[in-house]
Amino acid sequence: MDSVTRRTIEVSGSITAAITATIAIVTAILVAIAPTAEAATKQIFSGTLCESLYDKDSIYGAGIHYQYGGIWNQSTTNWAYIDCPVPRANGFSSGTIADLEVAVTDTDGDMWCQAINRNRYDGAVAVETAYSGGTGNRIIDFGSVAGTSYEGHITVFCVLPKNGGKVHSISVDINE
Repeated sequence: MDSVTRRTIEVSGSITAAITATIAIVTAILVAIAPTAEAATKQIFSGTLCESLYDKDSIYGAGIHYQYGGIWNQSTTNWAYIDCPVPRANGFSSGTIADLEVAVTDTDGDMWCQAINRNRYDGAVAVETAYSGGTGNRIIDFGSVAGTSYEGHITVFCVLPKNGGKVHSISVDINE
């Protein structure tokens, strides 16, 4: 092998090594700056966690019943007012809310709920009122609460229409 061939092989080997090293560096940089997907934890809680704001002997509390995993209003004359505390998802101490929804049965078409995301000191981080948008089984979605910090607790207040208005469940997704 002459010296020119030997030198060409050495240069070629050096270029290959340099390209390999450059690819490794670029790959490491891309991995370091690539956005990471946040893992979401989804929890679904029964409507039986909800409670009437009024005593069962009052006109607004007399129609409240618990059945089949939910709370419902059997009164034929009065709407009912309930509050639903949402337990902390698997004990997570922080994160952001990815989604918050309430599964309801609306017998009137005007059912509404209000979600309140509170910090550890009971201050409101986000508040949203949303309507069912029709009768029958519906999902009330609280879009503006999504993306807010989850470092305290969430409560959902709902007004149940007479003749069978019901909260079936509350679903919360938390980004860890």
